[in-house]
Amino acid sequence: MTALGANAVSEGIGQLGGTEKQKAYAKIGAILASSMIHPKSAENLKNDLYSKAREARPNDAKVNATNLQKSATNLKEQLMKGDPGAASKKKSLELLNKIKSKIKKNEIDVEELEEFKRNINEARSGLYEEFKSDKLGRKSAKRNLDFVSNLIDKSLKEYGKTNPEWEAFYRPANEVHGAISQSYKARNFIKRHAKQLGAPALLTELGLYHAGGIGASAAALAAGGAALGSTEIMSRIMKSPTLRKHYTNLIGNSLKEDIVAVRENLEALDRELKKESNPKH
Repeated sequence: MTALGANAVSEGIGQLGGTEKQKAYAKIGAILASSMIHPKSAENLKNDLYSKAREARPNDAKVNATNLQKSATNLKEQLMKGDPGAASKKKSLELLNKIKSKIKKNEIDVEELEEFKRNINEARSGLYEEFKSDKLGRKSAKRNLDFVSNLIDKSLKEYGKTNPEWEAFYRPANEVHGAISQSYKARNFIKRHAKQLGAPALLTELGLYHAGGIGASAAALAAGGAALGSTEIMSRIMKSPTLRKHYTNLIGNSLKEDIVAVRENLEALDRELKKESNPKH
């Protein structure tokens, strides 16, 4: 299963009645599973889409920034309330000041917006280490960065209306990037709590945990076992409403860092998969 296959899994779940949240979690999970087969496939797809988006955009492309200026000012005023020096606000306030400084004559370069998007993504990826022992601070920092990201997204969306070719590459590139980032978050949470969760074989097939380390994973891949297992299990999950529910709950609760709910859904998923494999038992 490749990164493109992750989109197919997501859309397939939508056609089978899955919610938007289930579709998103399914895409994240499918990318996790695909990493067992093609470790760099999702990253390669993302980079290729971003590259094609850049090729489709003139170097001097600009977009009206009137709404961005106003929204950035309002958000900064909100963040300045209370303790403006709080660690959870620091990066977002820095970004807002930089965004405002790049607006000239009510316009901003699209290239600058793309760079701000990358800056935000990098800041998000470093939140766990920065707030390792402060879960509340980490959530607040992520929320603030999400607010800034939404401002950038709205401006990029406006530009996309004038350059549909760029939009056709840039939007899916961001979707793949988001799914990759979330998949890392889910996998890292599982890795930290794997011993408490149990079912290492199932977690490995789902691409959520490498029970024997990198060397063991590579050996399994060479034998074709991991690839076959991941592809087969994703197909079974997509076709079954019950399996799909437990699977998407497993991914969603990993992102919420809810270990109790993760364990419950992992046990239920393991139980239902075994029941399907041995219907007489």
